[in-house]
Amino acid sequence: MKENRIEGTWKYVSYSSSDQNIEKTWAFSNNGDFIQTTNNTENATTSADTGIYLIRVSSFKTYLEIFDTDVYTDGKYRVVKLSGKLLKTIQTSDGSGSEQYIRKDFTKE
Repeated sequence: MKENRIEGTWKYVSYSSSDQNIEKTWAFSNNGDFIQTTNNTENATTSADTGIYLIRVSSFKTYLEIFDTDVYTDGKYRVVKLSGKLLKTIQTSDGSGSEQYIRKDFTKE
């Protein structure tokens, strides 16, 4: 996988009705900086968390690792698909190292 394919801003695709008022984006820069922006449309608040990311390849699988944001975003993600317009991931561990399997999909902005 070419690391530069992930660069840019990606909009989170929610599959839950509980997230209908939350708009979330992930932004990846070419120097490893990561920014997660969360916009709550119900109460008109916006927050941003910054951290770093790494791309690793292991056993023919590509992993995205995010650090220094929050325990829910930090962790290891297996990249299932990365195209010009779509990023599909499965979060395999959270920031505390606990195993989990959460699907997180994004579209390129």
